[in-house]
Amino acid sequence: WGSLTKLEFLNLRENNLTGAIPEQWGNLSLLWGLDLRTNRLSGTLDAIGWLPNLWELSLGNNRFTALPPSLEKWTQLEELHMNSNLLTGMLPALNPLVSLRVLDLRFNRINGFTGNGSLPETLEVLYLRNNALRSIPEAWSRLPAVKLIDLGGNSIDSRGWPGWFQTPKGYCDSYNQLTCPEAK
Repeated sequence: WGSLTKLEFLNLRENNLTGAIPEQWGNLSLLWGLDLRTNRLSGTLDAIGWLPNLWELSLGNNRFTALPPSLEKWTQLEELHMNSNLLTGMLPALNPLVSLRVLDLRFNRINGFTGNGSLPETLEVLYLRNNALRSIPEAWSRLPAVKLIDLGGNSIDSRGWPGWFQTPKGYCDSYNQLTCPEAK
C-alpha cells in the first residue's frame, strides 16, 4: 500500500477488515479521501495522523478508541465521520482542524472536551447524538457557520444548559433527558 504514492482516494467500506490501519498508509501523502466505514478496525489512527491532504475521513462503525495526537496536521480536513466507534471520555479541543465543516461523533461514549471545548469556526454540522455529554461548552456560542447541532440522547440537564443557548418551551424532550427552564 505504501508504494501507491499517487493514490488520492481509497474506499474499503464494508469489507470486514480487522486490526489496525497499516503503518505504510502514512506514505500516501496525496490521499484526500479515505472511507473505511463499517469494518472492524481498531487500534490507533497514528498511521494516517500525518496525512496533510485529507479532507474527507470516514471511519464510522469501527472500533477506534481515540483521535490521533497529531490531528492538528489535518488542516485540510472538511469532514470527519467517526460515528459508532468506541470513543470514550474527554476529547481534545478540535479547533486545530481549521477547515472542518462536518463532525459526526454520534453513538460513542464521549462525556466532554478538554480545555474549553473549542471547535473550528468553519463547523457547519455537529452530530454528537447518543454520547454521555452532560453540558454544552461555552465555546460553542462562537460558531458562526453552524447550521445543525444534534445532541439528542445525551444526559444534558438544566445545569448543563448554558444561558447563551436559550430554547423555547417545548423544545426539549424526555428522550434527551433534558429538563428545560420555563421559557420567558
